Amino acid sequence: MTRSTGPGHRVSSSRGDRGLSDSVQWALLVPVILLALLGGIQAGIVLHARTVADNAALTAAEIAAVGGSNSAATLAARDVAGDAGLRDVQVTMTTSAGLVTVTVKAKAQVILDVGPSSHVVSSAVMPAEVP
Repeated sequence: MTRSTGPGHRVSSSRGDRGLSDSVQWALLVPVILLALLGGIQAGIVLHARTVADNAALTAAEIAAVGGSNSAATLAARDVAGDAGLRDVQVTMTTSAGLVTVTVKAKAQVILDVGPSSHVVSSAVMPAEVP
């Protein structure tokens, strides 16, 4: 668009009259970008927490399967989970039909704690060794 500022002077405008200004565009776009970025970070934190819970359950199951005490296996699972930053760790163990089953429940330390997305649960099953 071209507008006149007086006789013989013309100023060219690169922006159309109907477009939003740059600051309004950024004001609308920045929250969406930040939400996507924080959502990706939070998803990574939860996936890491699931991996840690898997490792904690597997560690406890291995200890219990080779004849270790339930308290030693539970302590090992809590140590693995706690060292990686999981909170409210609960470990349950059952032994039946020659199988040791360990379940670890915990909460990940997320950025925005909304809903059950920060809760992780993992189980491991191993055959108990016969002495």
